[in-house]
Amino acid sequence: MRKATAKPDSTETTSMTEVAIEVDLATLKPSGRSKPATAVEALDSFARQFLIVDKAGNPITDQETGEPQFEDVFYLAMERVICLYCDSQLADLVPRLEANEYASEAEREYDNDLMTAVGVIGNDLRKQDESEKRRKLASIRKAGERAFWHQVTNLVNDHVDRVIDSLRKAGAISSQWPFDGVAPNNSFAGFKEAIGAAVEAGISEDQAAATKLLGLEIQYLKEPSAKTIQARIIACREFFLSRDVSGQTFLYRAVERLIRDGWAD
Repeated sequence: MRKATAKPDSTETTSMTEVAIEVDLATLKPSGRSKPATAVEALDSFARQFLIVDKAGNPITDQETGEPQFEDVFYLAMERVICLYCDSQLADLVPRLEANEYASEAEREYDNDLMTAVGVIGNDLRKQDESEKRRKLASIRKAGERAFWHQVTNLVNDHVDRVIDSLRKAGAISSQWPFDGVAPNNSFAGFKEAIGAAVEAGISEDQAAATKLLGLEIQYLKEPSAKTIQARIIACREFFLSRDVSGQTFLYRAVERLIRDGWAD
């Protein structure tokens, strides 16, 4: 049923989004409009909401077939309509076949064949729908992980830069060059890569922090959202900026330890 479509890279396109469209699938009647005179008109009116158009509002057609292109959500909606039809047919066919009150064997065979057909179609579309949901969920998780690590990395780097600057002003280190060496096969400065290893080790040594972060990661995998991402970032920030009896943050202590171990010599 579904046809994969791609918006041409060279053409600016506009379309209705899934969240902006409210549709009564029972009548295919776009909300806020009068009821179309026929089912064909209803479907045509419904489909036009999902047309992919250029900046001037003209439909963009498939280069091979010349047919209009629609947003993927249109095909998903049509599959939903077909599933509803299949369910309706099965609701009628099952009790009729169980009653077995047919005037002829041909009528019974027809209903039996129809029940098999709509059952196969409905199940196949539901499997496609579940597969699509899993694919989208995996994509959301991947994007969320990138956002999480981007923010956490920036948080660590910004704080480490401030620590190094304060140590330099205090005369604890004399120059910037020891911290600018690029680690092999890595785009991060070597010193900050060492800080990353120190962070991992610190979390592993702190059972409470490790348990909390693992729990939040599992929660994110179950429910990938801005809320669960933010909860992980807040927990990381709390750990990075946690202070010991000396009043220094974990990241400050990690920087100081690396310098003591000879990084800046």
